[in-house]
Amino acid sequence: MRHLILTAALLGTIATAQAAPSCPGDTVVWVNQDTGVYHLPGDRWYGQTRHGTYECEKQAVADGAHQSGRRGTQHPARTPRPATRHQTGRTMQDQVDDAKPSGSVENPF
Repeated sequence: MRHLILTAALLGTIATAQAAPSCPGDTVVWVNQDTGVYHLPGDRWYGQTRHGTYECEKQAVADGAHQSGRRGTQHPARTPRPATRHQTGRTMQDQVDDAKPSGSVENPF
């Protein structure tokens, strides 16, 4: 029994169970104290980084942590550029379409 508790402590399952009651209705996340990044359950680094703690997600965000794979400042999505017309009056897409082969080419080999 003692070995099971020791193994559970090393794997972090006891800390997760202890953090869960203090986060009703919230997700328990792993916060890397060195980087300020938090990881969700199922994430590769959940419970795996050297200097981390289990916290409620809302508390982690309030403390300034951000979710793994995201940064603090999000840039808006880029909108596609409008078609530009060069001196010929044709769009870039027209030029690309004209550059595509129009027929089949016989293999000389």
